[in-house]
Amino acid sequence: MRTIDELDGRVCSRCKMWRLREEMVKNSAIKDGMNSWCKECTNKRNKEIYEGRKFKGLCIYCSQPHADGSAYCKKHLISNNLRSWRGIHRSKGLCLSCSQPHAEDSVYCEDHNIKNSLREKERRNSHRNEGLCIHCSQPHVDDSVYCSAHLIENNNNGKNHRDLYKEKNLCQKCGQPKEMNKGNYCLRCAISNRFSTMIRSTLSSKNKSKNSKSWVAFVDYTKEDLIQHVDHWKNIQGLNGDFMEIHHINYRSKSQWQEPGDPEWRKLWFLSNLLPLTMSSHDAVHREDYTSLHPEVRRHILKMRGRDDVSMSEMP
Repeated sequence: MRTIDELDGRVCSRCKMWRLREEMVKNSAIKDGMNSWCKECTNKRNKEIYEGRKFKGLCIYCSQPHADGSAYCKKHLISNNLRSWRGIHRSKGLCLSCSQPHAEDSVYCEDHNIKNSLREKERRNSHRNEGLCIHCSQPHVDDSVYCSAHLIENNNNGKNHRDLYKEKNLCQKCGQPKEMNKGNYCLRCAISNRFSTMIRSTLSSKNKSKNSKSWVAFVDYTKEDLIQHVDHWKNIQGLNGDFMEIHHINYRSKSQWQEPGDPEWRKLWFLSNLLPLTMSSHDAVHREDYTSLHPEVRRHILKMRGRDDVSMSEMP
């Protein structure tokens, strides 16, 4: 046994320094049970090997080509996932945080999905208020919530996704088939995007902003409610083709709203105050020429222009 001043240890053959037994790598095949390298040198060497293999696109364990988005080959990726605590929970369909059954299309239960979402929202809002990138906490560039590096990365990722979706004739926002719509989006996303633009335009008319919020935060209904409402009136008019403009029956220019959410604002954005119309029908409504309109559409417009006490959630 190699000892100095009765201390149990040996000299590391790599760094040439005296190391105690607990600082050496164990090796039962050697008589004194200690490998020739210390733990520090072994860890440094392993890190160099791992980084070199990762740089070459190889599995850090076996030098085989790694799987996409991973530092491991498919074999070691599967074995690591199954061996890890998270992998065990995932394979059993349990929440990664509390071991309760996870929600559909998620690795967390409903409670932890909500908690994680709120925590992430708070973190992003905090970074935004402090002028930091919401990804990496570096100072963001002007007119953006990202630093220059993440702004470029996000733009490139977005362009790659858009190019891929365009090549496959898919919606550039949700990746679903575009159906009969000839634009860049499916009908659902086209309606949502158009509605978001309408909300933003209305706010900007009084020097206000959405502040990166979804348009859903400014009304009392969901995206599904809006889609259902638009589909209802399109079916009545026998218009089941491409996206149509959404028009206000009582015009935005005549609304006396002061703040989002006040009675006049809510009245302006009632579902019942919104109608999908073709441009010819819209022009006819502006001229107050209702003869060419569908009877149901005509009755609804006259009803809305003659009363103000329609509830926000009223569906035709």
